[in-house]
Amino acid sequence: MSSFVEPRGVLVVLMGLPAVGKSTVARGVAAAADDSVRVDVVRFDDDLEARGAVAEAFDAEQWRASRAASLARVRSLLEAAGGGVDRVVVADDNCEYRSMRRELFVAARDRGWAFAVVHVAGASDVCERRNAARPD
Repeated sequence: MSSFVEPRGVLVVLMGLPAVGKSTVARGVAAAADDSVRVDVVRFDDDLEARGAVAEAFDAEQWRASRAASLARVRSLLEAAGGGVDRVVVADDNCEYRSMRRELFVAARDRGWAFAVVHVAGASDVCERRNAARPD
C-alpha cells in the first residue's frame, strides 16, 4: 500500500480553442493568488510570437522550436519549487492533442507535482470572431 505524498505544487493546464479566454483565465488565477501562493504562467503563444511563428505561412520548425521552449520553461519552473510558498504553474496552451497534455502530465508526475486540466469552453463562432479581430 502506498502512502500519500504531499505534492510540490500544482501544474494547471488550460486547454481550449484559440481566443476562448485561456490567457484571461490564467491572468485571473495569478491575480487572485495571495502572498502564500506563487503562481507562474507560461503562455505558449509568447514563445510563438518571439520566434515569429505566428506569421501568415505556418512554419512547422518554428512551431516545434517555440513549443520546445515553452515546455522547457514549464519544466524549469517545476524544478524550482520551494521557498515555503505554495506553488501553481499555469500552462496556457491549446493542448488540443492528448499527447500534448500527456507531455505536461509526465513532467508534473516525474517532479512530484499534482496535475489538473481545465477546459476553457466557448462558442466556436465567438472564438473565430475574437481570433479574427486579434492584431497581427
